[in-house]
Order: sequence, then C-alpha cells, then structure tokens
Amino acid sequence: AGTAVALIDTGCDIPADRGVAARRARLAAGEPMPYAFVRDAREGIAELFHTLALALRDEEPETLALVYGQMARHLGPGRTDSALLVAGLLEEVGQYALAIGVYDTIPADSPDTLEARIGRAGALLADGREAEALEALRALAQEMPDRIEAQVALGDLLRRTEAYTEAADAYSRAIDLIGTP
Repeated sequence: AGTAVALIDTGCDIPADRGVAARRARLAAGEPMPYAFVRDAREGIAELFHTLALALRDEEPETLALVYGQMARHLGPGRTDSALLVAGLLEEVGQYALAIGVYDTIPADSPDTLEARIGRAGALLADGREAEALEALRALAQEMPDRIEAQVALGDLLRRTEAYTEAADAYSRAIDLIGTP
C-alpha cells in the first residue's frame, strides 16, 4: 500500500480528482482494495467496446464509435465513463436532446457527476436552451462551491452571455479555491 500511495503522491493531481483522493485515503488507512476492473466476461466485453469507441471517436462517421459506446453501456450499465463518452459523441453529431438524456443517467453520487452536469449544461446550451444551461450551472456552482470546475464552467457561460460582473465573481471563487502555489 505504501508504494501505491507514493506513486499517487508523485503522479496525480489529487485535488483535481476526487476519485483518486478517495482511493489514496483508503490505501493510506490500510483498507483492502479488491480488484474490481474487469470481474467477468461481460465486463471484459464492455471494456473492449468502450476502448473501441474511444479509438474510433475521431473517425468519420461517428456512428461506429456511437454503436460501440452504446454496446459498452448496455453490457456495463454502471459504466459512467461509457455514458460520458456516448453523450459527448451524441453532442458531436448534433443530437443534443439525446446527449442530455444520457448525461441524466449518471447518478448524483457518481464520481463523474460533476463532469456529467457540466456536459449536460453544454448540451443544453448547444440545443439553444441558454436559460436552462445557466440555471443548471448556477445550481451546480452552489451545490459544489468547493469545485473549481463548477465555478469556471459557470464563469465561462456568464462571460459568454456578457454577464461580465457575475462571470468575474465566479472566476474569483475559482481562483480562491486554487489558493497560493
């Protein structure tokens, strides 16, 4: 466990990744960390489809990557990484309503909820639903006031809508979270 903690300490930006921080704390406390990456054939095939979707993400047409991503989601319904990938691919092909629906499948207690909620707001904005996107990011920034990403995402949208004073406030909150290096 000591070697794993040392590797995390030297190779990861812990404040930026809460999943890593949680695992590091468990390792440092001496808690057992069971192997949970691919436990059976179904999960293995889901991982294969996810990897193929990632590899094909930038290829034309995107439909093949979408098919593989959806297969990964079907075979591994708890795979939030595949849901995020599929939602992003749907955004790339202009299917914003479908992307929003996929973002909505990511549970609130998932380590990926922040990314999903920011992605959902982006899809709302791309779908022409600016007021809903702004409302979603304001709620996110309020619910997660200690997350830099939430404050920056809100600031970006406020700046885009020319609400410069509010954007500066959001950016200032993000800067305050960074602290002094």
